[in-house]
Amino acid sequence: METLIIYTEGRKLKLIKELLKELGIGFETAKDTKSPYNPAFVEKIKQRKADADEGEYIELTGDYKKELFGE
Repeated sequence: METLIIYTEGRKLKLIKELLKELGIGFETAKDTKSPYNPAFVEKIKQRKADADEGEYIELTGDYKKELFGE
């Protein structure tokens, strides 16, 4: 026996499943649970959101833009 791994979704996935059923080929599906994002990056984003929810943020006003960018 061999294992065939197919990466697809949507309509193509539905058609492949139907074809395998018609051919009498057993198969199983599994959701991809691995995140494509760097865990350290995700943690920084979560921490920054928590900080913002607690009111720790800087509002980008016209005066602050001028201070930062000299516009």
